[in-house]
Amino acid sequence: FFKAFLQARALDKRMKLEGSNVYELAFLARQNKDWVNAGKMFEYMAKEYPKNPEYPAVRRLLVSCKEEAIKNVYPIDIQDIKLLISE
Repeated sequence: FFKAFLQARALDKRMKLEGSNVYELAFLARQNKDWVNAGKMFEYMAKEYPKNPEYPAVRRLLVSCKEEAIKNVYPIDIQDIKLLISE
């Protein structure tokens, strides 16, 4: 999904799509349990489009992806958990 993200981000900037393609791709990556790349895409959306009406949903999905990424790794890193709590 990361290479598709690079393409979607480039098209997003070139065609001024306000992140719609990136949002759809991030949601698809999340459905396929690619938590790390979905998190990167949602983080891009949150950083680039804070005034987007979908911003609250993007932030919630970003935290959710980070949480799932932490839960699915053994051993669990305490620093990652503390960072997630601070977010």
